[in-house]
Amino acid sequence: LSIYHNLAASAQPGASSPASARRWLGLQLQGNGQSCNRDAIGSKVVLHYRPAGKQDGPLQTQWREVLNINGFSAQNDRRLVFGLGNATHAGENKSANAADLLQVSVYWCGQSRAQEYNLASGRYHVLRQDGGSTSSAGNANGPATAVTAAQPAAHPAN
Repeated sequence: LSIYHNLAASAQPGASSPASARRWLGLQLQGNGQSCNRDAIGSKVVLHYRPAGKQDGPLQTQWREVLNINGFSAQNDRRLVFGLGNATHAGENKSANAADLLQVSVYWCGQSRAQEYNLASGRYHVLRQDGGSTSSAGNANGPATAVTAAQPAAHPAN
């Protein structure tokens, strides 16, 4: 018989424990059903951010791909979760509104051009291929009920 106690799970919300200082970003992708399937299987997400304390250093990059399975005869949660540690934002704009935004690029079902988003950490975001997105505050176990709208990042004219 083994018994253990998860100290991170018992921390009070908002307490300054090491677990509460770690940041994360959750994404659920929804394809448009025409150029990409509704589950967005095969879509790739690239996240850029700066490690804490290295504001002038290079951006760190993580990527995830939406898969329909993760092993033999297995199913997979199609939501993508990025662990950021105590990372900071990726943007060059240091305004208070942009301070916590992370730069996210979505390549829908193998397309060569990415759709760009600036998203807040610590919540799940639902990104739709048609350009819409919603975000919900929550924890790593799932989103809460409050939902707010978010929009894709503006693209410069090419």
